[in-house]
Amino acid sequence: MDKKIKVLLVEDDKKFAESLQRILTEEGFECVTAEKPQTALSLIKTHNFDVALVDCMLPQMNGIDLALKIKEAAGDSIVLYLMSGIYKDKNFSVNALKKTGAQSFLIKPFNADDLIQMIKDSFKDVTSEISLKTKSIKGLFSQEHLSQGLILNILSSNPIINGNELPFVFNALMAYKCLGHMRLSYGQENLELYFHDLQISADPTNTTPQKLKTSLIGGGWMLPEDLDSITPSEVSPLRLLELNLVSPHACVQVEKDFFFQQLSRFFVNDSVHVKFSLNRSEQKKLRFEYSEIENQIYNYTINTDVNWLKAFYLSQMGTQIRKMSMSHNKTQFLPIVAANKNAVSIMMKNQSATDFLAENKLTDDENYRLLHVMLVFREFYLGDEQAEINYDSQKERLRKLQTSLEQQNAFERLGLTDKSSEQDMKRSYQEMSQNLHPDRLINAPQEVRTLSLLVYEKIQEAYNQIKTPEKRELYLKKLESQRKENLQKADLFFDRAITTLSRGDFTEAERILSDANTLAPYSPRLKLLQGWLHVKTKQTPVAQITRTLQSLPQDEKETTIYLYVRGLLHLNANENDKAGTFFKNALSKDPNFMPARRELTALTKDEKKGANPNILNADLKDVVGLFFNRKKK
Repeated sequence: MDKKIKVLLVEDDKKFAESLQRILTEEGFECVTAEKPQTALSLIKTHNFDVALVDCMLPQMNGIDLALKIKEAAGDSIVLYLMSGIYKDKNFSVNALKKTGAQSFLIKPFNADDLIQMIKDSFKDVTSEISLKTKSIKGLFSQEHLSQGLILNILSSNPIINGNELPFVFNALMAYKCLGHMRLSYGQENLELYFHDLQISADPTNTTPQKLKTSLIGGGWMLPEDLDSITPSEVSPLRLLELNLVSPHACVQVEKDFFFQQLSRFFVNDSVHVKFSLNRSEQKKLRFEYSEIENQIYNYTINTDVNWLKAFYLSQMGTQIRKMSMSHNKTQFLPIVAANKNAVSIMMKNQSATDFLAENKLTDDENYRLLHVMLVFREFYLGDEQAEINYDSQKERLRKLQTSLEQQNAFERLGLTDKSSEQDMKRSYQEMSQNLHPDRLINAPQEVRTLSLLVYEKIQEAYNQIKTPEKRELYLKKLESQRKENLQKADLFFDRAITTLSRGDFTEAERILSDANTLAPYSPRLKLLQGWLHVKTKQTPVAQITRTLQSLPQDEKETTIYLYVRGLLHLNANENDKAGTFFKNALSKDPNFMPARRELTALTKDEKKGANPNILNADLKDVVGLFFNRKKK
């Protein structure tokens, strides 16, 4: 057994407990004993036990009540066994099993070999590759070596996942060449994908003529006047090709854009059903190289909500960051990796995630995004717990965590959304409370323990606000009221930002957008205006601005400002023709939008200048031509 199954033995008979602990340890289990119920409950909060073996006759609390509390604290994944030398009545044991959901009721004295076999049978699906810990999606980055069987086992154990976890799934399936059919769904929305050798295929996404028109214009493939010759209902790839209005490449690219727009909705949904079956499927019409999918995965990964990242990795902060021995260095040219080579070097030290965050000079957001990218693309993995705790790093992390939690709502603190299931809420709370419980730092300096307690209380407070449907409904009403109020205030900031950006006062615009960010940090309009600011001030790499624009909702991509910012990006890349197309499209939306008109006027002047050769450097025929042209005028 490569990974030891952890057993909590609750027994007040010391001799019996020592004897059974020795037998279980010799068999390869990791066994911890507790004489009193309160000790057992404290241990449950600070350890991830797979099995709890509980005596029914205990001081201060009976074993049935204790078993229920253990299950409440540890979740449904823990396997319970009850035992007693006093309660031998069959009705008692049947009722106890029914009430607690325990696996079995053992009458003392019992054969230890029978108990061992029962535990092994309970974990018969646990092979040398997989344990209870790695049955979660985190198993895709908490060990170095995977296999097709392990990946499929993890997926079958997690039929519903958070969309932010999909990058792990895609990259694992591609890395281990799992060829087959994937079905993604949430609500009424479904998406079918087919994994082949180095390719993924799908059927084209159905779309309306209006959406196709918007994409062709928004993508810079054509101008609005190009479509004046046909009726709106005729706008289709086939008809546009017949009329020679677009190239076949443009149609394919637009179909791919539609597919990625649909896929992006799954990546930001908090409850995605995933089903994967191994088979060799025929190629569908729409085909993507793995590299195209990896580019999109990077876009989704780098734009993942940082609050979610912090909550997701919270339980992993004590684990070591380890380099994959079979790494293919796919990430070396990714913008966030290429720009932070020193941070990547720090990752190579095999230290804990907490120490990495403390030693690295990047901002917290950048650190989490870099770590996330490296784990998604399987350049690193999170291994075993760090043996020695660096309390200085721990203190710094807890301070930042405390500040972060104070700024988050209850759902964000637990790494959830308001659409998360009750089971997800409970599981997230249990995982966080176990890993943040102050008793885990019993030997730490008092300052660290105090910070740990404050953080732990924030997590408890969050869960208490949403743990029942009634409380959740009241809390959501409060949040919605606050959200509407904040959006109204933010809209005023956005309007002011547009005015200051239009007149080129970028310092003032940055201050205004910073204020708006505190009110509506996830607003698509905020991201769009920040893109305008950053492309003008060159504060952010163009590739990152482009990825942010790609992540915006479709309705935001139909706005004047979106088209204008896309034009600025092409202008920045010296692609003047494309820039001009976007500026014209922006003006077709709003003829009074002066920033686009100014850029278009400047482009036209540049073109005219370019048309007149410099007399000192031009060829003789150009000079003669210029002379006669002027003479005619």
